[in-house]
Amino acid sequence: MAEGLNRYETVIVLSAKLGDDGNAALIERFKDRIARHGTIESVDDWGKRRLAYLINKEAEGYYTLINFESTPDFIAELDRRYQITDGVLRSVIIKKDPRLEEAEKAAKARREAESQSAAETSVDVEAIAAEAVLDAKADLQDEAEAIAVAEEKVAESKEVQADVIDSLVDVAEEETAKADASPEEKADAKE
Repeated sequence: MAEGLNRYETVIVLSAKLGDDGNAALIERFKDRIARHGTIESVDDWGKRRLAYLINKEAEGYYTLINFESTPDFIAELDRRYQITDGVLRSVIIKKDPRLEEAEKAAKARREAESQSAAETSVDVEAIAAEAVLDAKADLQDEAEAIAVAEEKVAESKEVQADVIDSLVDVAEEETAKADASPEEKADAKE
């Protein structure tokens, strides 16, 4: 920043009765005046907005924000021009605090560094999802193999149970046959 120059921002509310062309022409006049006495940093046209209350029986106005740098003595002249120009409903000129600007720049740099580090450490969602699907498939295959092994054991167990039941049935039949046998057959069986 040059010596003796301060940074300012001004908001101008222009009459909606001027129309788009009239507002653009008036803003250009103010921009030219500011550029002759300083440097314009940015111009932000906010467009047509509803006013909070009627000003000169008007309910809408065109808002424009201009950030610029100039000497302090020009500000009084610019404000006087705003007041005497037809079509200007309201205006404000604010001197920016350099300490606040430095804090804003530091905060902006910090946010950019955080967003850059976040971008660098961003997670590839598709890769993680694909890996999760592969893991799930592997888990399902393991479970299917475990189920197959369990089914084989159940089948073997059923075979063993059938063999045991057959043996028990044979023994029971023999015992029943012995119990039903006549005394002569029992004697023959003892010999």
